[in-house]
Amino acid sequence: LGLFLMNTEVIGDEGFIKSTAANGLVQMKEILHFPETASWLDANFLWHACTNTFDTPRSYLFLSGYTRLVLRLSGDNLLVNHDNNAHSHVVKKNTFYEFSGDWPTTCEVSGHCEDLHITYKTGEVAVSATVFESKDDEIVVPLSSRGTCTFLFNTQGETATVSYRGNSIDIPVGHALIFNKDLSFDDVEDEECEISMKGEKGKIARIVSVRFSTDPDALSLSTEETRRPAAKLNEFGDETVDGKKKLYMIPSSQYSSAGLHQYKWQRTPYVAPTTSNQTLAPPPITVDDLDISSFEQGKIHTAWINLVQDGFGEWIKIPVIIARGVKDGPVFGITAAVHGNELNGVPGIHRLIQHINVKKLSGSVIACPCVNVTGFLSYKRYFRDGRDLNRTFPGKETGFASQVYCHAVLTKLISHFEYHIDLHTASFGRVNSYYVRCDMKDPVVESFAWLCNPQIILHNSGQDGTLRGAATELGIKSITIEVGNPQSFQSRFISWTYAGVRRMLHYLNMYHLTDISKSPPNKENIVLCAGGHWMYTRCGGLLDVYPPVNAFVKKGDLIARVKNIFGNISEEVYAPEDGMVVGKSSNPVAFAGDRVIHLGIPHPEGEPLPDAEGENY
Repeated sequence: LGLFLMNTEVIGDEGFIKSTAANGLVQMKEILHFPETASWLDANFLWHACTNTFDTPRSYLFLSGYTRLVLRLSGDNLLVNHDNNAHSHVVKKNTFYEFSGDWPTTCEVSGHCEDLHITYKTGEVAVSATVFESKDDEIVVPLSSRGTCTFLFNTQGETATVSYRGNSIDIPVGHALIFNKDLSFDDVEDEECEISMKGEKGKIARIVSVRFSTDPDALSLSTEETRRPAAKLNEFGDETVDGKKKLYMIPSSQYSSAGLHQYKWQRTPYVAPTTSNQTLAPPPITVDDLDISSFEQGKIHTAWINLVQDGFGEWIKIPVIIARGVKDGPVFGITAAVHGNELNGVPGIHRLIQHINVKKLSGSVIACPCVNVTGFLSYKRYFRDGRDLNRTFPGKETGFASQVYCHAVLTKLISHFEYHIDLHTASFGRVNSYYVRCDMKDPVVESFAWLCNPQIILHNSGQDGTLRGAATELGIKSITIEVGNPQSFQSRFISWTYAGVRRMLHYLNMYHLTDISKSPPNKENIVLCAGGHWMYTRCGGLLDVYPPVNAFVKKGDLIARVKNIFGNISEEVYAPEDGMVVGKSSNPVAFAGDRVIHLGIPHPEGEPLPDAEGENY
């Protein structure tokens, strides 16, 4: 309609940008965002408006520095939970609810639900929002072009007619009229438009008005004006002029970023993350066993599996994420934190779930980000009874505590897999290369190992109480990936693991690769070791290990020294043969008999592999 009409645009279903969340739970129709070059996922916009349609519980994207307004348009009551259910709020129909974007938030619904979702930059944008309801009425809405964008969204009734500058503009139901979408129109004079509303067959007509403003006058409202309760955002003052209802709307923002960035460190530059990196997994259900078929295809689900009972008679539960593709296919399992302080696998799983699109997945990916719950919560490698779970599988139904736990993990979770990777790291006081342990005589397992693109592959059987060994005994193709160091997150190792798992899914025809290489990009530099062993100190003292992990050492190389507390050398350690440094000690305080390095023995190229031996830790 031209700039003389304040850059006015009517869009409907055919003009909305439609998308489905990667977890398959939410269908989104974007009405507008500003600036138009910004991205919702990159969180670099000033404001964003969309409708969401969903029928199962969901999680909200974590958006630090933003504020959210949610308006339930249809469906049953919407229950919003913040901070792990520490605070809950029922969003009533046609009533705005406001909350901070950096609150961890989920919602629950009992059926089909549609909401209008407004997100805006806290402290940089003022927002006015209200719901107009009438059977047959005319309403005057104030407009401003000074750094302001307004949209009117017809959600119910019949086609509404808007009168603006002598022009009539129709807004059919499901359509939005947007004024000054790109803020290109700038006029010092405030304006108004009139809306003629009529309900369908006597029903209530409903139009939602939302106004975004970067105008300093709107942003500098007094504290009293900007702290209206969120549940009352649609209660604006009004008066009647010439028989028409005139509304005065105020910004709904309760937050301000003023003063948050007045202190800046100058010595160390810092670049903040540009993405939220979260899975948007829905709230979990609790089950006694993993029945994959009970979870709907084409969606991501979460669950707690009851394993064993604690001293209160309550269940110790493990978390499981179920990504079910739209097509049938293999079941690919991933486990992490069998040792409670080995954590790199946890964000590796999160990253995979975040980026996987279940609409393109064949089969199911079942991920358990924490197997050893008691060790995880106490920052320890071992289970509650002090035993190593990865020396205890397959466990016993009537054995001691860790045996009972391992038996429950194996029967309730692992037994449902067809393929499996177990993510580990070094233990306390040690550091690892990025390496794979597996039986390279199994063709599928061998392919998995190369596709991980590790620095080192260690050929062994794992038949010594490990989870991998127990899974293999059940006929599951299983490997162990050692992903760096304990009790920390290492982004480089996490990225390598994520890429390797994606290649494995492609190899199994479960998920097609388009964004990373389908074959290991560094295969010629991967070292295959047919065996390996640890070297130990003979004396106690202060240990200094010289070669880094993934280094090649020659027979006779000095690799470590031990000094007494007065600084005198009491022992020098030399490499007994050529080999790769698979892992090494990082703890300077050593007793006699403590570990120095894990030396992998490279397998001669072209020679047949020997039978796989048991693990050597």
